[in-house]
Amino acid sequence: MLNASQLKRLNHLKSLTSPKILLQRADRLGDAIFISPVIEQIHDVFPKARIDLLTSSVGCDLFYHHPHVKNIRILSNKVLTNWKYWFKELFFLKQQDYDAYICLWNHPRLAWLGFAANIPIRCGDSSSLLLNMCYNHAVSLPWENMTYHQINYNCLLLSGLGITSKSLNRSLYPDPIAYQNQYNQWQQTLSSSKKSIVIICGTGGSSDPIPSQVIIEWITTSAQIATYQVILVGQLDHNDPLISFKTDGIWNKINKTSLSELITIIDLADVIVGGDTGPSHLASFLNKALIFYSPLKKQAPSSWGPFSDYSVIIRYDYLSPNDEPIPLITLLDTAFCNLTQNPNLNFAKTEQEKYARLLKHSIRILIFESLRSKLNKDTLSCIQQLQNQGLILYQFKLPIVWILTVFSIINIIRNRNITVIMAHTLPLGLLPLIRFIMGTIFQYRKPLFISFSDLPPDNLVDIWSILKTKKW
Repeated sequence: MLNASQLKRLNHLKSLTSPKILLQRADRLGDAIFISPVIEQIHDVFPKARIDLLTSSVGCDLFYHHPHVKNIRILSNKVLTNWKYWFKELFFLKQQDYDAYICLWNHPRLAWLGFAANIPIRCGDSSSLLLNMCYNHAVSLPWENMTYHQINYNCLLLSGLGITSKSLNRSLYPDPIAYQNQYNQWQQTLSSSKKSIVIICGTGGSSDPIPSQVIIEWITTSAQIATYQVILVGQLDHNDPLISFKTDGIWNKINKTSLSELITIIDLADVIVGGDTGPSHLASFLNKALIFYSPLKKQAPSSWGPFSDYSVIIRYDYLSPNDEPIPLITLLDTAFCNLTQNPNLNFAKTEQEKYARLLKHSIRILIFESLRSKLNKDTLSCIQQLQNQGLILYQFKLPIVWILTVFSIINIIRNRNITVIMAHTLPLGLLPLIRFIMGTIFQYRKPLFISFSDLPPDNLVDIWSILKTKKW
């Protein structure tokens, strides 16, 4: 709810013939991709606004041809470390006379940049008390809530401008000349009679990539992809074995594509395989059939996962040190088979279905049972229904003196990446202790508690809305 001062500033913004709005997202490719729906929503509400973008070099390449972006300014990394460059940037912004500043990357120097430039409306995340001072249209983002995607967080900031649109337009606008040139090269190099698979190598350091040796072994041994043309793309160190990897049916484009050329290759391919990285998010926005490798515990697919109609998510996060993991090559082969031969197994058309798929690969439930909180027949039926929806659940029997098992419980939560705790009731003090240890000591998302009585007995599909509306 906007206060009187905010409403006054917002009404003035709406009264302007062509308000000048500066949108800032000056970090990695994946982060930049996720602001595309934000640009669309601003344009829908302020169709005559001049939308400028303060971004990194990769963001510039991504949005240079966007029809709703008027000007792009590339932010030097030195602005984030050197006050001399910061003041130069401040001097430039003051000259532009912006009416609103939307700070999507909540970096301290970028938050203070809008404040120091005295831009009338400043939207940003109020999670940090210090940075909250920089914004007069601050929005508190629910970072603990695992049911929100990064796109959702970006769009939520627009509520500071009174924008609450639910539509998410995930459009890309590559350089048409570069796109056409790469298309011509594709036509000359690859056969039009064979399907193609693009494998994204490397992630730029933000997540774990599919290991290069696994990719090489998969290409050379898998019968599943033998009938496909394979294109290797991405950025790798020059000593990586994939750089010089050559074999029949391989087009090696590693370290050889611009961003627009990369978009072209992904757009022309039949199947994309990659880690949690920028090019995979490009494939998601292009709605390509996608195998998404997401091994890191803290980067759950619910926050960073794909929105393709057809996608398979590969995770290792629910494995404990005592589990025997399935070889990654086997998982890739199975995922590829399911995606290409049984596509309906991984089909999600609506936004709700896509979010549910991401949550199934992110939510891990620990069920507590004790003498006072036994699992009766109805509860066991409820658990079976949750498992049928694809949720992964584990059970733990609490002894009378539960405090003696706290270390075991915490190990299970960490090893199994537990995000939700379920029981009829919990012993007094157990949940606060778990949340304190996980949140304060290990600095990880605190598990959410759901009582079985909260679950509707006849329609457990509502589990997703329950997770979204709970206070995490």
